[in-house]
Amino acid sequence: MRNVIILITTALLFCSCLKSGLINPENRTPPLPPESLSLKSSTPNQVDLTWKDLSPNELGFKIERKKNNESFVLIQTTVPDVQSYQDKTTTAGNTYTYRIIAFNKKGNSLPSNEATIKTEDPAVALLRIGLLAYYPFAGNAIDSSGNNLNGSVFAATLTADRFNRSNNAYNFNGISSYIQLPLLQALNSLSTASFSFWVRNITSNQGAIIGHWGNSNGGVGVNAGFVVGHSSGSITASNYSGCCAPTSSRISSNSSWNHVVVVYESSRVNFYINGILSNSVSGKLNTIIGSATSSFIGRRNTDFNRFGDYFGGQIDDVRIYRKALSLQEIIYLSKN
Repeated sequence: MRNVIILITTALLFCSCLKSGLINPENRTPPLPPESLSLKSSTPNQVDLTWKDLSPNELGFKIERKKNNESFVLIQTTVPDVQSYQDKTTTAGNTYTYRIIAFNKKGNSLPSNEATIKTEDPAVALLRIGLLAYYPFAGNAIDSSGNNLNGSVFAATLTADRFNRSNNAYNFNGISSYIQLPLLQALNSLSTASFSFWVRNITSNQGAIIGHWGNSNGGVGVNAGFVVGHSSGSITASNYSGCCAPTSSRISSNSSWNHVVVVYESSRVNFYINGILSNSVSGKLNTIIGSATSSFIGRRNTDFNRFGDYFGGQIDDVRIYRKALSLQEIIYLSKN
């Protein structure tokens, strides 16, 4: 009987030690580190994390995060065997870096790989709506809107942009250089559109910056498309051939990069220079954009049997919209 009691006591002690991890081989060493951490964010307020669990003996995972240039902090501890987590405490326009650490009673694993993501500013999402074409000029004239309206460069040369990044803007000589775009057919017959770009070092007295225009329109007042240009220090816009183009106030510093937005709504055109309304003109334009036959950056097509004016100066970040940009969107573009 005594031997039976001893055997039962020994068995109970063994089970207790097994549960406590004292003789459980799975808890004699720290767990293996997780790997292949990846991130995805569908909204500014949520980041989805996934990773691979390589350890058989973790008691859970520690999820650590740092925001922008801050230090890592623990944001969540999980149960074992999970391989995903949703962080719903992020905010828009910030950069977040994550790492995962497995743990058990013997300690922590090494951290997983670090993964970084930047949550989208809501203004960026708004600026994708209605975007017809976008030319960031990152070494070429590729359209980054997703609409595949890629440009072909003729005699324009790459130069530094407003962030002093080389080969990220184009210089136009005012004589023969331009970028040929596919016909922006979607602009024809619109009553609302917006044109955004950066300019500096304008050398021509006048010239077309964005020329969506027809051939030999044949008379004053004919609606041949839409042109945004430059004349004697001011920005101009018109879809009224041969006369009376509305203008902005003069650009004050030609040697600096200036952000320009032209918003066309029916017969009204608003000019914004560096996020500030420069001028608003009504009644001098046709109420829709006419049926242009070609689209350019740096010139416009034939008008009264002559080539349109070539632009001299530097242009960057051209955006063309099938909507009227809001003041909030215009200010955002002028600061980013």
